[in-house]
Amino acid sequence: ADITDVANACGIHVHVGGDCGSASTIGGHYYNQSVIASDPWKPIMYIAKVQEAMGVTIKVVTGVTSEDVAGRTVIVHDASGHRIACGVIPDPWGTRIQDPGSTSNETGKDATVDSA
Repeated sequence: ADITDVANACGIHVHVGGDCGSASTIGGHYYNQSVIASDPWKPIMYIAKVQEAMGVTIKVVTGVTSEDVAGRTVIVHDASGHRIACGVIPDPWGTRIQDPGSTSNETGKDATVDSA
């Protein structure tokens, strides 16, 4: 399938929110917008072939630290750009973020999210 012009298609991105409970708390892609002009997560995507899996580690320059990313959500998007999986990034520093509008202080909570 041609996914060239599909926003978020097959993407794996860190998002602003810290709770997988609902799509409204996940927010958009997380990066320092005052330092990085364009969304560094846009080109980040996975490729899956039938019965073949491999991993590649790439550096995504977001203008934030590992501590800043801890406690936020990581989202997997399908070929149509919809959110199909969500997980909270562990916070080994104990600096769990608290997003405005979120009342959850739980970490490590996983959920499947079916809305874009």
